Amino acid sequence: MAGKILAWTGRPFEKETPEGLPRIHREPPLQLFGKLTTKAQFENVVAAHDYGYFQVSAYLMRQMIRCGRVAQCIQTRSTALTGTPIQWLLGKNNDKGRRAVVDIETDWPLIASPAARAQLSTWGWFMGVSMAQKHWYVAPTTGRSIPRIEPYNPMWTNWDWSVYAYRVWTWNDGIRIVPSPSLQVPGEPWQPAPGLSNYGADDPRLWVVHEPYGVNSWANDLNFIHSLWEDYFGYALANNDMNRVCEKQGRGQMVLKYPKSTDDKGNTTRDALIEALLNVGSEGIFPLEQYGRDVEGDTHGYELEPFAWPATGYDIVSGTKQSNGDAIAGRITGHNTSGETKGATGTQGGAQTGNLIRGDIRVDDCGNEKHTIEQQVLRDWAEANYGDPDLAPVMVYAVGSTLPRSSASPTISAFLTI
Repeated sequence: MAGKILAWTGRPFEKETPEGLPRIHREPPLQLFGKLTTKAQFENVVAAHDYGYFQVSAYLMRQMIRCGRVAQCIQTRSTALTGTPIQWLLGKNNDKGRRAVVDIETDWPLIASPAARAQLSTWGWFMGVSMAQKHWYVAPTTGRSIPRIEPYNPMWTNWDWSVYAYRVWTWNDGIRIVPSPSLQVPGEPWQPAPGLSNYGADDPRLWVVHEPYGVNSWANDLNFIHSLWEDYFGYALANNDMNRVCEKQGRGQMVLKYPKSTDDKGNTTRDALIEALLNVGSEGIFPLEQYGRDVEGDTHGYELEPFAWPATGYDIVSGTKQSNGDAIAGRITGHNTSGETKGATGTQGGAQTGNLIRGDIRVDDCGNEKHTIEQQVLRDWAEANYGDPDLAPVMVYAVGSTLPRSSASPTISAFLTI
């Protein structure tokens, strides 16, 4: 039975939730860090992450995603997940179970928007763990309790070895303890480490903990903090070097040669020529005085000639950037870039490859999301609205195709059950 909405109190974060359901916490304001630029800084961040300290590695994640190459690949991968149609099957074959399957079609867009799903998965790929809260409210049109998923920034999450659970900082409710679902047996309450019984776990109906790599997911070497940082670091350095090379080569630099005078002070001819060179625009004419030739035939006087940086330097930097960019694409999407596949599959095939995620990766992403959502969201939704968590509908992904979200329909027959 859905609860009622109570009145707004007028104070921040104090809006009441449906009766009997937990109130949402709010995360603290984001902290700012300087940009990480050296290999030693990157290695220190990864070491802190291995120990369970996620604050700085969360900032490294943001820095990596702001790279255009990384963002492009992440957007492709997350869109492949959120654009995969979902069909809903019966949790229980009875009247309530059939009603739940019909109702979830209406409630699912309210529970998990594509943006929230993409954020939860992206943070999970990078950090090895991502968290969200179920912001409970009553839908005004149906009267059902809706656990809207709101991602919680991993910057405010650490792994607490003393209790073997996550420690989460909140703005309005202090420190909360959130157990790892991968270390829990379903149905059994969380138990802290011996001697630390004063640490109580937060309400499990509030938190969503996405662990795409299983037990101790955040320490798994497959997460991008571990497996992508070197490729990103090389790509970022090469991109910066390439811009500097282009700046030098594009300025049209020149070399001025002039004879050494017995008195360089007050050489008005030379000083005027240098001033003209410093202020030259798109075109320039420079009168250069020559003193004739000596007995060896060498000309003495002023000489002006263009200066060109060796092309090999640019090629080395460009190759470094390309190889690291390909490594980034391969790690995130599971395949090489369209440029690499062109020779083997043709221009059209290469371009199509660049728009897709490798099939096994896509299946894995859908399966990981399915496990998290079914166990931690849909069962709570079913219990809150029908009194039985086992009535939760079963998610089935059409991983054989990517369709516009408006085209996703339960009438599609080519579904693969994860």
